[in-house]
Parts: sequence; C-alpha cells; structure tokens
Amino acid sequence: MNMSVAEYVIHRLSQLGINKAFGVPGDFSFPIDDAIEDSTCIDWVVSSNELNAAYAADGYARRKGYALLTVTYGVGLLSALNGILGSYAHRLPIFVVAGSPSQRIVKKQWITHHSLGYGRYDDFDAITNSAFCAQTTLNPQNVIEELERIICTAFKECRPVFINISEEAGYMPILKTNNEMKAIEHLSVPKELDGALESIVTHLKQAKNPIAIISANISRYGLNKKMQALIDKFELNFTIMPMDKGVLDESSIYFVGIYSGQFSHPKEVQRFVESSDLIIDFGGVVFEQFNTGFFSTDVSQATYIKISAHDVSIGSQVFNYVYIGDVIDGMSKHDFKTNNGRAPYPYEFMPLIGEGVESLKASNLFPRLQRFFKSNDIVISESGASCLNLSRLRLAHQVGFETQLLWGSIGWATPAALGVALAEPDKRVVLVTGDGAHQMSFNEIAVMGRYQIKPVIFVINNDAHGAEYLISEKRMRYNELPIISYNELPKVMGCTNWFTAKIDTVAQLDDVLDKINNSSTAAYVQLVVDASEYQSLSHALIDQAYQLDTPKKP
Repeated sequence: MNMSVAEYVIHRLSQLGINKAFGVPGDFSFPIDDAIEDSTCIDWVVSSNELNAAYAADGYARRKGYALLTVTYGVGLLSALNGILGSYAHRLPIFVVAGSPSQRIVKKQWITHHSLGYGRYDDFDAITNSAFCAQTTLNPQNVIEELERIICTAFKECRPVFINISEEAGYMPILKTNNEMKAIEHLSVPKELDGALESIVTHLKQAKNPIAIISANISRYGLNKKMQALIDKFELNFTIMPMDKGVLDESSIYFVGIYSGQFSHPKEVQRFVESSDLIIDFGGVVFEQFNTGFFSTDVSQATYIKISAHDVSIGSQVFNYVYIGDVIDGMSKHDFKTNNGRAPYPYEFMPLIGEGVESLKASNLFPRLQRFFKSNDIVISESGASCLNLSRLRLAHQVGFETQLLWGSIGWATPAALGVALAEPDKRVVLVTGDGAHQMSFNEIAVMGRYQIKPVIFVINNDAHGAEYLISEKRMRYNELPIISYNELPKVMGCTNWFTAKIDTVAQLDDVLDKINNSSTAAYVQLVVDASEYQSLSHALIDQAYQLDTPKKP
C-alpha cells in the first residue's frame, strides 16, 4: 500500500535528517499531525503556541541546518508568521507544512472556521507569500516532483518554504512510487567561478593589509570549518559584526574583534578595519542600523569584495551563478600567506570588577558570564540590551553564539534555546535574556520540562524593557513590566530538579556560577539589577540611529 501524501512528506523530510517536528496540532492539519505521530524517525515537539514553535524551529535550524514546523490553516499559520519571517531574514531553511480545509469545501465555497466567513480561502495568500522563498500545494499527483523542487529551493536560498496540504489530500495515497532522491547541489558556472577566483586571489596577493568580514551566512551553508581553515592557511585577519557573532572561533589569533563602527570593540577595530586596503566580505554582511553602530561604519576607502551565496561582486565586476562554497574551495587550492600584521592592540577578556555585597551591574555581571561560558557551550542571546553587552565579549575556544539582531523580535530567545538544545543535545545551552523579552514567551519553559531539556537560563530582571530605556529620551511608564517571581516559574511549570535562584549581589553571583558549573541539572537564575542601570543614550546618538531631526543647512 502506498504512503499517503502526508506520510510521504514526513518520510521524505526525515531522509534529510530532520528528527523533530515543532508545532501545535489543529484539525485541518490532522493528516500531517498523525503522520508525525506515527513516524519512527521524527518526534513531536508540541509547543505552547505557534509563535513559540516558530522560534524553536528557528533555533533548531541554526544548529541542525534545517527544521520542520507544522501549523493549521489561518489562525495557526498567521500566528507563526512573525517567527517565520525572522527565519527568512536570518536565512534559515524551515519547512513549514500546513493543513488546510478540504478542496471539496473550498470549491463549493462553503464557510468553515478559521476563515473570514464568506467562502474564500485565498485571503491570506498575499500575507504569507512574503514569508517564503517558495510555496506549493501538494496532492497525490504532484507530491514527488513538487516536494523535490521545494527542498532544492529551500537549501539553495537558505530560507523558509511553505508546503500546503488540504485535509482530504493529506489522507490520499500518492500515485507514484518510483521517486529517485535528488542530490541537493549548489552548482557554479565554471567560467564565472574561474573569473571570480582569479580576481579575488590577485587582489589578495597584492593587498598590504587585507581583512575578512565573516557573515553568519557561512554557518547557514555549513561552511564554518572550511572558512576557518582558509583563514588559518592564509593567516588572514578577520572580524565579525554583532549579528554574526559565533560564526568562527573567537579564540583564533587572527580574530581582531567586533566591527560595529563607533561601537566597535575594542574601539581600535574601527580604524583597523577601515584603514585596510582590501576587505573581503564572506557571506554578505548586513549593514543594518545596530550592526553598524548607528550607521557609523565606513569601508568606502578600501577595495571591497563581496562573496554572496551565489554571486561575487568586486568593484564594477559581477560574477553570477557562483556558489560561495566553491569559492572557498577554489581559494584553498592556492598556497600563500597574506601580508597581514597582527592587530596592534589587545583583545582580552574583560577585567573582573566588584565583590561582596555590591549590586549587580552590567560592568560586573558580563565579565563573569564571559568566564562562565565553557568550550562547546552555545550561548543564546535575546536581541535587546543583553545582546549589546554579550556581543562585546571575546568568547572562549569553541563557544557557539546565536542571536536574532536583524529581525529583532523580542521573545525569540527562550523558545529558540529549546530548539537549539534539541538540535545539539550533547552541548550545554546558556540562555541570557532580559525580563521584558522573557515575559513574552516564558511559557516555553514548561515545554523544556516536558522534553527534559537542561538549559542554563539567566533572566536579567530590571522590571522594565531596558533596551527601550536606552533608545528613548523619556523614561515612559509603558516600558515598565508586571512584577514576576521568575525563579519560581520552573517549579510551577513542572520542571523538576532544576536549580533555581534569585540574586542581586556580586558574591551571590560568584557562588551561583560555581554551583551551576559543578552540577549537571538545569539552572534558572533571576539576576536582579536596578532599572537606573539603563540610562538613555544622548539625543545625538538616538537621532543618528533613527534620523528624526530635520537636517541642518550645509
């Protein structure tokens, strides 16, 4: 007996290596839900809501390379869209499989629930199309060919794809069984690739002080090890921007620090990068507002080479249909050293300050977290004030790092930590989040307990949206938060044997960090800091970021 359409989709996705399905069951998606339940290869991860499920799938895909998210028609898909769009912005291949009403209902224009009540079922298409790089509706006749097209597109673009299956089609048997699995390949046009490589290598050999900027897209295409090997072979200095943190090992002697314009760290990085005569952008960095230190970067004086996923730009030259992995492989065949000298400034761990009953502040908290992170840890940072501090830290050998600075949907980090932990169960996941973001999605703690996840969670509690204080000249009451006893949440949500604590002094922090490092249980720590710690930036800086003031006459 042939598999049903829904069973085939789940089976085929499992062949890619997907072993978790994130989502919330719904009646129109029952064929999909049942196929997952019956699968011997894919396990359910039932989230508390669709948005959290999308965040969790995002976290899983960052470490695994892809993820499966299942939702029901209308209310389920629309609830998940914010998280899906974040995965689109950060280039993550998420297979979103949705169930929809029977085509018999659709063609008769009958009215059913989750619709707008007048018999049309394409109302949401315009909303959802922008969230995916490809879409399809599967049926018994097209499921094999269409699914292969969708899979290839997802991996080529590294972005979410949408698979719709009507309820009755999901239960129907497929009409073909002679499927041959297609290799997922990124092909380069040889002539274009050779031209790009010749130009890149020529520029690199001639440069006196070249530098590489490494994008997180290197991770999306699984090129981290090859990229690091190329850096080491050429002895090429490299930098990263805040949203790309963790892409390469920051303990490397060729790592010069974080480049973010006026907010670069160490501050000398800005001059070091912008005085280079050749900048090679591996992956296509995003010169976004916060990534660039409020638009204060300037790389216009250097020759700029941009190696994107499938093309290369060098000045006025553009080489098309060139895959970045082939570029890195081609460069690695050359054997020479760059003319780099080491960065003439230190980039060390932040010094430890504070002791005893001194209150917790960013200045004494983050240097301690820097030493707390261990090799093979994966740090998950919310994109608010915690990320601004964590991005400045030099991470120890092989410490991973994930954040969502581009899309910046606060609340992402807690469910994402769940997804990361499920993708890499042998590594310790450390979540650092502010209380404002955590309040939006902390119900996912219960899901962590259900699936026996053992994260280390630090909630920085100042009873306010601290990042909003930074970028607002007025301390408005709408940024204040409800008071919650965060350290009691794990127990309430069924997380047994978790270590929990609420602390507000340096001595307590030192004690708790030692206890966690000497324990194998999950940990949840509420770090109480004063809201006055977060002072507004100057008017000039805020205007630089948001461009609110009328320009002055030249």
